[in-house]
Amino acid sequence: MPYNPLYTASYHFMSNQPSKENAVAYCHNKRHIGRLSRKTMKNHQCLQKQCPFLEKLEHPYWEIKKRKKELAEMNR
Repeated sequence: MPYNPLYTASYHFMSNQPSKENAVAYCHNKRHIGRLSRKTMKNHQCLQKQCPFLEKLEHPYWEIKKRKKELAEMNR
């Protein structure tokens, strides 16, 4: 198997992680493992990149995001 630093690097936890109440997702990437807030996720462009390391946590953010998408589709 070819060398892939995302799978072989040691764990480095993200600094300034949000509280469990404010976390909307969790990143399993070994280069920067940890909880993500909406702002951090937007800055890292996790959703735009369709990051395979992203795990959505139970948070109202996802339901709101889903509703906004549905409304946008209905208004087309």
